[in-house]
Amino acid sequence: MANFLLMQRPRKENEGCRKDFEKTRRDVLEIKEFKAVANKLLSTHYAIGIEDTMLSDDTVVASYIESQTRPYQAVNDWAEEVDLHRTDIQGAWGVPENRPLLAEQEERAIEALKNFATPRSKSSSPSF
Repeated sequence: MANFLLMQRPRKENEGCRKDFEKTRRDVLEIKEFKAVANKLLSTHYAIGIEDTMLSDDTVVASYIESQTRPYQAVNDWAEEVDLHRTDIQGAWGVPENRPLLAEQEERAIEALKNFATPRSKSSSPSF
């Protein structure tokens, strides 16, 4: 009986490691996805890349994720903090606007990223 218990113990420890690995992997994917959406929003609406912002830092993104802040809200926070003006819209007489991004714009960014990542079928590819 003692030998059986000894054989079971490492399995339980490995299961814990596997669960930790899965959680870590899921967290990394969440950070990458958050950053991809934030980057799309920044490039589309502010004409800058994520590497020019604090959102390129994984620990900053992890804190946003932990507080359940969505990417468009994080971009809005950063844009307000540094007084960044949108490049995709202009106010009266060409004056830049500071209108915040909306959840709808985040959804469009996600769709654009999905369409970009989806492989095209052979029938839709151009023939040269």
